[in-house]
Amino acid sequence: MTEVTEHMKAKRYDALTSLKGIFIIGIAVVHFHTEVGRPYDNILNPVFNMAWYYGNQYFFMVSGFLMCCAYRDRISGQETDIAGFVYGRLKKIWPLYILTNALVLLCTIAMSHGWREEFELKRMISAGLMISSGWIEDVYPYNFPTWFICVLLLCYLIFYALAKLYARHRDMYYAALLCMIAWGYILEIKEWSFPFCYHNDGVGFFNFFTGVLVFDLLSLLHERLDGKRLLAVRAAGLSVLIALHILFVIFGIEEVCGDTQFVATLFVLPILLMLATAGGVAERVLACRPLVAIGNSSMYIFFFHVPVITVYGIVNYYKGYSIRPEDGIIAYVLAIAAICVCFAVFNHMKYKGISVKRE
Repeated sequence: MTEVTEHMKAKRYDALTSLKGIFIIGIAVVHFHTEVGRPYDNILNPVFNMAWYYGNQYFFMVSGFLMCCAYRDRISGQETDIAGFVYGRLKKIWPLYILTNALVLLCTIAMSHGWREEFELKRMISAGLMISSGWIEDVYPYNFPTWFICVLLLCYLIFYALAKLYARHRDMYYAALLCMIAWGYILEIKEWSFPFCYHNDGVGFFNFFTGVLVFDLLSLLHERLDGKRLLAVRAAGLSVLIALHILFVIFGIEEVCGDTQFVATLFVLPILLMLATAGGVAERVLACRPLVAIGNSSMYIFFFHVPVITVYGIVNYYKGYSIRPEDGIIAYVLAIAAICVCFAVFNHMKYKGISVKRE
C-alpha cells in the first residue's frame, strides 16, 4: 500500500469529502439560476459562470481517484467479484435515485395538468435501471442532474474491467487507461450520437479515468519526494490555481479555453486533488468539521435539489404565487438543509440502533 493510500485511509478522505460538498453546492446554485433566475448576481456571478462546468468534472475525477484508491487492488487481487462490486455501488445510490426521479415526475405531471406523451414506459424503465443517459440512448432522467449517475455507473463497469489487468498486465492497464482518457476527449469534442459514444460519456470517461491516473501520479510523487520538495510542489500548485482563477475572472473561461474548456480541468482539478491529499494547510482547512459535514450531505443535496426546484415551480407558477428569486433561493437553501438534517438524524438513529443490538 502506498503512502498516499495509507494517508488517505487514515484521514477517511475528509478533505475530498469537503470539496465534494463545496462543488455540489455550486451545482445546486447554478441549477436554481437556470430554472428560476439569477439572484444576487453581483455576489454569485463566479458560481453561475464556473460551478456548472467544474462541479461535474470534479465529481467524475474524484470518483475515479477514490475508486482507484479503494478498489483497484481488491479487484486485481480477486477479493471482490463483479456482482459484489456493482451491488455495493447500487445499494448506496439506487433508492435515492428512484425516489427523487419519482418526485420530479409527479411534480412535472402536476404542472402539466396530466400525463404527457414523453412520459413513456421505456423512458421510465431506462431511468429506473440507471441507463437512460450515455448508454443505448442519451435521455436525461426526470431528475435531470442524475444523468451523472448513469454515466458514472458505466465508468464503474469499465474500471472493473481495467482493474483486472492491473496485477498481471501492468503495461496493458496503463495503455488502456490512457486510451479511455483519449477516447473521452474525442467524444467530448465530436459530440456523436451513437450508443455509449455520447457527449456525456466523453465528459465522464475523460475526467473519471484522469482521476484514476492522478491517483498513481500523486502516489509516485509521495514516494519520490521528501518533505521540502513536497512543500515546494504544493506551493507551485497553489500558485497555478491562483493564476488560473485570475485569468478566468479577467477574460472568462470560454474566452480562454473556447469550446474545449474541459481541457482546463487538466490543470485545475488535479492540483485540487493534490492539495487536498498531500497534507499541509489546505488539507487541514478542508478537513474542518463544518465543511466535512456539508460534504457528507453532498449526496442528499445532489439528489434532492431538483425536486425542491420543481416544487418551487409549482408554487410560483402553477398555484399562481409570485416569489422573487432572491427570496426563493433562501427558501431553497433552507429546504435542502432541512432535508439533509432529516437524513443525518435518520442515519444517526439507524446506526445507533445497530450498535445497541450488537451490544
